[in-house]
Amino acid sequence: MHHFLWWCICFFIIFVAMKHIDNIVLAFDSFKGSASSAEIAEAAREAIAVLLPHCKVSTFVVADGGEGTTEAIARQLSAHPVSCRVHDPLMRAIDATYSIADDGLAIMEMAAAAGLTLIAANERNPLVASTFGVGEMITDALNHGCRRFILGIGGSATNDAGTGMLQALGYTFPDASGSPLEPMCGAALEQVAAILPPQGESPLQGAHINVICDVTNPLLGPDGATMVYAPQKGADAAMLERLERGMAHFASIAEAAGADSAFAERPGAGAAGGVGYALAALLGAEMISGWNFFAKITGLREKIARADLVISGEGKIDSQSFCGKVVDGVVQIARSYDKPVLLFCGVAELEGIGSALGVKRENDMHIYSLNMIEPDLKICMEDAGGVLRDLVRIAV
Repeated sequence: MHHFLWWCICFFIIFVAMKHIDNIVLAFDSFKGSASSAEIAEAAREAIAVLLPHCKVSTFVVADGGEGTTEAIARQLSAHPVSCRVHDPLMRAIDATYSIADDGLAIMEMAAAAGLTLIAANERNPLVASTFGVGEMITDALNHGCRRFILGIGGSATNDAGTGMLQALGYTFPDASGSPLEPMCGAALEQVAAILPPQGESPLQGAHINVICDVTNPLLGPDGATMVYAPQKGADAAMLERLERGMAHFASIAEAAGADSAFAERPGAGAAGGVGYALAALLGAEMISGWNFFAKITGLREKIARADLVISGEGKIDSQSFCGKVVDGVVQIARSYDKPVLLFCGVAELEGIGSALGVKRENDMHIYSLNMIEPDLKICMEDAGGVLRDLVRIAV
């Protein structure tokens, strides 16, 4: 451990001397289930203030559509929080919070109602998990007069193709006998015989939904919603086969009901267990890139252009981190201006990356994980900000 600390300190002294660091940009995603983007950025800022008191530090709260999205956007738009009673992925009553801006724009993340962090690890089961609460949240915003939405879809515990959400918005899904299936969940998809829209005027009539989504997965196949994301939601091999079969069946029913067959192949259709597909194919929502959206409303690109060092990170850095998520976006902007990048995370799971004294590297990036200095993952989860402060002080 002492060798690692001394190496980090020596590296930092040389790094600062060579780069003349006076201006640092912090742009973190949340450490999901542990600390928000704002909390992580503040911990890093405090550590830098001790180490480099002369430096100007610019902090940006960003998100990829999952946990922390509402907070990040609401902060920029001065929106006020609203709480409503909804059902969690296992249909238990909970309070969910979203935000409404002064112009009536509703800002929400599906993770507030259908997030993986809402259920215990031993409860994860995408066969029974439902997005019903997401539809309830949207309904509450409609009742507040909102007709414009920014909806982040990430961090879900579900694989129901958004059917639970649609059900809460008035859609019904009869089986072959004509009996309505409820509640809709992953296991019910293969039983759907028809998709019936709400009777009368749709509650979403005249509404426009912008969907923040930073994954590019299609709905089906080896790179689709089920095969890529359902395992982390609790699916075993048998579940994966059943869920994929149900998803394909539901897509065929949606196409029979008038949905364009191309929607299933669109990037982002497989986001959040198929919620991206339901929003785009059945509700006419527009998919937008999260990190591009945040870069635009925060001026992040302009700040990075003037920075000497860029620091980013998220809870776990793996191969998915560099497929359009926040970290990938920040790295792309930094590289376009030839800026050095340091990444911090709870754990790093990347193949083919060498290490020297615990410092993982990929190209010109240095990747540090909390468990380099704190091997107890429980402590890393419970005190991510504190561990990060210590790590930044010795690694930045």
